[in-house]
Amino acid sequence: AAVLGASEVLRRRRLRDGAPARPLNAGKALAIGVAQAVSILPGVSRSGSTISTALALGVAPAEAARFSFLMSLIAVGGAALLQARDLGGRDPSLAALGA
Repeated sequence: AAVLGASEVLRRRRLRDGAPARPLNAGKALAIGVAQAVSILPGVSRSGSTISTALALGVAPAEAARFSFLMSLIAVGGAALLQARDLGGRDPSLAALGA
């Protein structure tokens, strides 16, 4: 929460100073990816860390949220592949129910 609050303060200062939002580039995407990797720690929100990092880097809020969502597809897809691998001989209908 503190990181998100700090990034919001930075964003508001940039807006007050008249600085436009900066476009997303490969360097910023890498920094946001590192923030997503940090979210493996207990208590760190994946979306909170990616969005707050993007905001701190000067990315527009709507673009930060959209990029964070797109990055979540990779994380969720990877988790689904790991779960599918672990199914082994179980009935897939039971796996769909979480059993």
